[in-house]
Amino acid sequence: MEEIGKKIAKTCKGLPLSIAVIGGLLAKSERTRQYWEYIADNLNPIVNLEDEARCLKILSMSYFNLPVHLKPCFLYMGVFNEDMDISVSRLVRLWVAEGFLKPISGKCLEAVAEDYLKSLMDRNLISVHRRGSSGKIKYCKIHDLLRDLCLREAHKEKFSCVPREHSPNMLQSIDTERCITIHSSILSREYTIQLLFGLQFASLVRSLIYNSEGYLPPHTCRLLRVLQAADMKLYNEKARKYEYFVNDIFQFVNLRYLDFGVERYLNAKFHSSKCLLWNLQTLIINGDSEGVVAPSEIWMMPHLRHVKLENFYLPDPPSVEEEKPVFVLRNLQTLSRVINFGCSEDVVKRIPNIKKLRNLTFPYSLRKLALCRTHLGWEEMSSKVGSLPLLQVLKLKDDSCTGSEWKPVEGQFCSLKVLEIQEDDLEYWTADETNFPCLEQLLLLVPSKLKEKIADEQEELGNLDLQVQATVWKEDTEIQESMLTRNFQVAFLWPLGKTNEADFERTIVERADMISEI
Repeated sequence: MEEIGKKIAKTCKGLPLSIAVIGGLLAKSERTRQYWEYIADNLNPIVNLEDEARCLKILSMSYFNLPVHLKPCFLYMGVFNEDMDISVSRLVRLWVAEGFLKPISGKCLEAVAEDYLKSLMDRNLISVHRRGSSGKIKYCKIHDLLRDLCLREAHKEKFSCVPREHSPNMLQSIDTERCITIHSSILSREYTIQLLFGLQFASLVRSLIYNSEGYLPPHTCRLLRVLQAADMKLYNEKARKYEYFVNDIFQFVNLRYLDFGVERYLNAKFHSSKCLLWNLQTLIINGDSEGVVAPSEIWMMPHLRHVKLENFYLPDPPSVEEEKPVFVLRNLQTLSRVINFGCSEDVVKRIPNIKKLRNLTFPYSLRKLALCRTHLGWEEMSSKVGSLPLLQVLKLKDDSCTGSEWKPVEGQFCSLKVLEIQEDDLEYWTADETNFPCLEQLLLLVPSKLKEKIADEQEELGNLDLQVQATVWKEDTEIQESMLTRNFQVAFLWPLGKTNEADFERTIVERADMISEI
């Protein structure tokens, strides 16, 4: 097959994108001489075309050879603006809402979407732009020529429509479009207004994405499943100002995906309504509002998967007596920026599959707090927890924080009396006389990397009453010698290989009992 491979490579004539995409196609297809010859024969007629035309032909071949389930996912990439860094989480949520994904037993739809995305990346049709701290892909990109291919094929197949300035017959055919994306940044204001006005005739539209301000879709768009807008408000002629009509959104009862922006002055309250968006999967409201109060019926929206609202007040779930049957939001994975989140047993039972809780605000009345596997950065932990005025007991258990250095700022942890740290990654902890002024007991469990002599330092600062209790491995002599003082008590743990399991477990239990009494 080597000779056929060379023939295919020559057809690409050194164009990197062509080589990468045709290589991705071959890598994901049958590795047989017959199939490679088929590819070479189909590439042969385009050898003498100009570079760009040849490249587009090669890219088209890669698209037409995609599995059926990947084609709509690839074509959808055309709705994003040119050279845009595309958020993978946003892309996945849109794919889910559009219904592009085939359910697979044992996998949530988001996991299926990630598999689809990886398949497109393996074919070099989408590229990785940036990864997060965990290694997962946060942003991706698509090459301009591949995006042009998406737009061209999507237009041919009546899949989606992305108007360009004075697109021929666009306003005349808008009533037949099902997916419309309006990028006002590349259109004149006059043409944008014409397009927005034309939406009143787009009664078949299912997906509407636009970033122009001052417009709410007309009532005629009753079939909308996806609505994303930069700013949805209407002009109140009597008051002579733009106002938000949040409850007007509830007219679009088929919505699965709703994402829009608000301005700082908005104080939105979603009134209880008999026609809530029962099909909604994703709800995102961006902007600095004074507070968004969700209706209690949010606990009866079984399809919710992702909720991200600025300054979001989440009501308590209805009691069992009030609600028949009891709803469990099994699909809910993301709750972001909840102001009054309460981890009561009833709340936790309603969201058993939650994966992301972000920017949560702890109540100022909190006196005791234990964190475990929250993976907060030390700065975030200090700013969110350190500012709690009444907090007296703080327990930082396994993986509650990430990072090797903790440096609280002035005036934090002003009432804290008991601090327990089980973070094995913590190496440097810098605090001065303005931090932890009331600290009485410090409990350190296996602090194998903590470098400084905490008790000595506190004695030098005049804090003679501080009692430090540490649990360390028996053979960790460096820590013992560097940290022992008259106010420093140490309990020893034997490594499992050097003592029997019963003695080890007894030591752990005794240590846990001592800590839990505080």
